Amino acid sequence: MLIGDSIAHQWPQELADLAFAGPVYNFGNNADTTSETLWRLERVNFSQAQLDRIVVLIGTNMIRAPTPHIVEGIHVLLDRLSIMFPKARIDYISILPRGEQLRGGEPKISGTNDALRENRDRRPYRFIDAHPRFIAACGYTDDCPLYADRIHLSPEGYKLLSRIVAEADGIKLDLDAVAASPASTPAAAVRADT
Repeated sequence: MLIGDSIAHQWPQELADLAFAGPVYNFGNNADTTSETLWRLERVNFSQAQLDRIVVLIGTNMIRAPTPHIVEGIHVLLDRLSIMFPKARIDYISILPRGEQLRGGEPKISGTNDALRENRDRRPYRFIDAHPRFIAACGYTDDCPLYADRIHLSPEGYKLLSRIVAEADGIKLDLDAVAASPASTPAAAVRADT
């Protein structure tokens, strides 16, 4: 299951299925913060769900809050997921760069990501740090082909994010054959276990 805000919600299904090595239920929702996601989780009956993996991508909509509040909200969500789905592995993807020249929300985004990275040994999740790969690919510029706007990813951005998630599991994705649009098909991609 994929949980998060609009960045999660807009992840093309075929790329998510490839990145997560199987069918993914997308529970992302536009404009969600952790409190809204928790509210939605409490209103769905997951009693029959047998999840082995949950990927969480959330935090960008909370960037105006103080860093400790953002970190606490994410921890509450991750802790709740670990109680609801005790057999599932939980992966948290770092808050991605955003805004003008990909510096919007800094140093708060870096501070939040640092705190989440440092706490991963005491919390029930694996931290996947995608932030530096996006900065390395784009630099600090407004003209980054990985973004559709200053927050949301383009199809090329989702390809990079899919590669990062797959690589965290030791899987190399060859997505060059996948059309850069949400209409692409998973049959066009190649998964190579490494």
